[in-house]
Amino acid sequence: MRIIGIDPGTINVGYGIIDTVGNSITSISHGTIFLDKKQAIEFRLAQIHSEITSLLDRYLPDEGAIEKAFVSKNVHSALRLGEGRGVAMAAMGLFGIPVVEYAPLVIKKAVVGRGHSSKDQVRAMVKIILKCPDNFASDDTADALGVAICHTHRRLVRSL
Repeated sequence: MRIIGIDPGTINVGYGIIDTVGNSITSISHGTIFLDKKQAIEFRLAQIHSEITSLLDRYLPDEGAIEKAFVSKNVHSALRLGEGRGVAMAAMGLFGIPVVEYAPLVIKKAVVGRGHSSKDQVRAMVKIILKCPDNFASDDTADALGVAICHTHRRLVRSL
């Protein structure tokens, strides 16, 4: 099973693609789409769509997982985050890829074992779970891999 995890945003978008066979998880590709925050939102959203589409076309994931938007004190930021999420989800929808959304606390609990974990703890556990060097382009990359790992764990639990 190939899974793409997305940590959405409109300035940085993390992605992580993993393969799972039984209890084994292997990282296939991961990175961060860095966007120019000085650029108008419509161009950033178009770039998100283009780059996610390219990843989907190249790696052909079976399922997608994305971090749910959280309620922010800054309504404008929350709306922008929703726009980025929508573009990523629409790209997966165009490829016929089912997408599951996970709250940040659920992701952290699945990866670290505690819902209120720091980004450093998530990053460290992702590195351990995937048995890979910490060559993540950003925290967004580690978070996206965490989203994919969370989805894998949830799939295993549902299959029992």
